Amino acid sequence: MAAEEVDRVARLDAATVMAALQSVDEVFRAPLTLFYLEDLSYQEIAGALEVPVGTVMSRLSRGKSQLRAALAREESTGRTKVVSFSAAKGGGRS
Repeated sequence: MAAEEVDRVARLDAATVMAALQSVDEVFRAPLTLFYLEDLSYQEIAGALEVPVGTVMSRLSRGKSQLRAALAREESTGRTKVVSFSAAKGGGRS
């Protein structure tokens, strides 16, 4: 992951990510949820969804693209709650 992408992700809160995830097509949301939230392997996801491992990989890739687009829309509309980690940790002290 590029450094700028890591910085952007670090600014997002869980509610924003979950809201964006809900906008992802279900066929892609299920593997994303199983992989990132349930911590399942590709093989375990394939078994749970009854699809080949290659399909899981493809759906994860496409799902991540949809999720990125949804998060970008959230950011562009200003609906995200952006709080820097340094401000949150230090209570806003300089």
